[in-house]
Amino acid sequence: MSNIKRYEQAHQVLSSLHGDELQTRFLELFPDKEGRRGYIAWDVARLDAMEPPELSAPAFINVIDTKGLIQESRALELAIAMIESRPLVPVGSDNKFLYRLLADPYSLVSQDKNTGFFSKDGKNQRLIDRHTLGVNTTVQPRLPAVPLSRRKQNLSEESTGSSAESDDHNQAPGWIFYQLGELQATQYNWKNNRTWSQSSVREALDVLKEREDTEMDVWTNTGFNLVARLDNNTGRCAGIYAIFNMCPENPQTYYREQITHDKWGFLPSGEHFAVARISRSLGELGYLREMKWDEKIEHPVELVRVRPAGNPLGAIRQTVDKSTTAL
Repeated sequence: MSNIKRYEQAHQVLSSLHGDELQTRFLELFPDKEGRRGYIAWDVARLDAMEPPELSAPAFINVIDTKGLIQESRALELAIAMIESRPLVPVGSDNKFLYRLLADPYSLVSQDKNTGFFSKDGKNQRLIDRHTLGVNTTVQPRLPAVPLSRRKQNLSEESTGSSAESDDHNQAPGWIFYQLGELQATQYNWKNNRTWSQSSVREALDVLKEREDTEMDVWTNTGFNLVARLDNNTGRCAGIYAIFNMCPENPQTYYREQITHDKWGFLPSGEHFAVARISRSLGELGYLREMKWDEKIEHPVELVRVRPAGNPLGAIRQTVDKSTTAL
């Protein structure tokens, strides 16, 4: 048997393993140092040769709206393509601002800032990649502690996660989502018109095109990220939601910093919330669609990592790992 064939067969075995089991099986397949070095060199070359496909905005929308995203290989392939292509998707408009999505599968992080592949709660459980997270809507983290008017009494500050073997019931206090990216805005109405109309948006789009042709950077980050809530049974998109990023990256230090001030969760229009639903699917969005913010949650919510549930469509929200240190 040629070395290439041997490496390919070994990869099929090893790709489904992790942790101590992966290390033990690797040493069984390659007991000598020369064999291990050869396999590692082959695997590095294999990864280098993998060129992510270009991802257009229509293709991105189609994947989000029609494919099951709990399947880890598909979800990771999409995340890589999103990073490489950074597609832009028109989202909607209000009486002053246009909104768009800049694709990014890793903008949000869990409350404990665990960016590794395994839980740090002493159980060392394998986690799904960070493109997929969970939100615990009945857990209110201690920070930000202000404003008091936006904190809800009698909510636990401690993570409880999912008590079931999978998040397979609709009444669970939270849900799992796939990250779509950054919600950006640009002002188009400088006349302070109080009503929204498609005709005014159409005029604004013509002006916006002229401004973009001059390479003026007219879009700004709103502080919110869009996510696709995943259906418990199929793993497909069950709604598009906006979640405020409570732990953004500092552009100077590149460290994640927890927000502690009282001005969090505000859109340029003045709307404020931590989480809100904006549509059923990504494909129904567009600049000529008036923005609607439904199912709003005003108080801070907890974001957590997600682990596999032992079946292709299953996943379980984790509790926050208290032993994890900040990035």
